[in-house]
Amino acid sequence: MDFKDQLNIRDDRKITQLDMVIASIITIIMGFFFTYLSHGKSLLVTFLPGLACAWSIYLLMFVKKISLPQTEKFTPLFLIALAAQFLHFAEEHQTGFISFFGIHYGGAPYDDNIFTWFNMASYAIFTLGYVFGMYFGKRFLLIPAFFFICAGVLGNAIWHVVWFFETGQYQPGLYTALLYLIIASYLLYKLLGEKKYVVRVIVAFISVLVPLLLTFSIK
Repeated sequence: MDFKDQLNIRDDRKITQLDMVIASIITIIMGFFFTYLSHGKSLLVTFLPGLACAWSIYLLMFVKKISLPQTEKFTPLFLIALAAQFLHFAEEHQTGFISFFGIHYGGAPYDDNIFTWFNMASYAIFTLGYVFGMYFGKRFLLIPAFFFICAGVLGNAIWHVVWFFETGQYQPGLYTALLYLIIASYLLYKLLGEKKYVVRVIVAFISVLVPLLLTFSIK
């Protein structure tokens, strides 16, 4: 394989302008969907910042021309994070997260069946979006996978810790969320390639997320 062929392969892993446009449309649709489903402000203060984080990372990679990571190196990390999410869902389901989450932000408890379907469908979408984005070149479909990294991994690590310190006691999902304190930064580093980008993303996300979590909760 000559240098020209190598260059073409590398460029094929970069986000294009068309990818950016379609991914932005998908982001807006997801935002409306989360707003519609939210009980009180629960999804507004958690999922919407996570969605903004996902879009911002996508934009950063587009503007800085950051290539997507090699699948053989990144996929195992993504699957580890997804595996942790299965355990996290089990803890939340067992310990009554559906009641705490909605009520804590001024809404009603979430229906158990809806909560289960929503999570299982989300994991399916994250997985399919990742596969089609990383393996079949449909890079705009990576937005749900990026949302999982921001909200499901980094977000879970942050908001469960915030709820613990805010209430002074265990809240549903805390223990498995602590796994993400280890996984989140490393996953972002492997995605973005430079520590400075990881630090900027995490600092910006925390700066937006934590005030929202504390301001709109029902004390």
